[in-house]
Amino acid sequence: MTAGPGIAIAYHSGWGHTTTLAEAVADGARQSGATATVLAVDALTEAPWAVLDDASADQVHGPTCSPAANWASASPR
Repeated sequence: MTAGPGIAIAYHSGWGHTTTLAEAVADGARQSGATATVLAVDALTEAPWAVLDDASADQVHGPTCSPAANWASASPR
């Protein structure tokens, strides 16, 4: 079986709740036959940007209670 489309799931999590959601999205994608990579935006180095560039789809997650906490997901590379 060949690998399905590549999905990059980028997230920022202040307390770990968004990490849990991002991992759940990745698990669901993998169960559907896709390849999924989970990336914490506050820990991105140059290599994960290539994963984002090459992905067939991107999913971005961040906390909704404090938009200011999402500065890392809005930062240009």
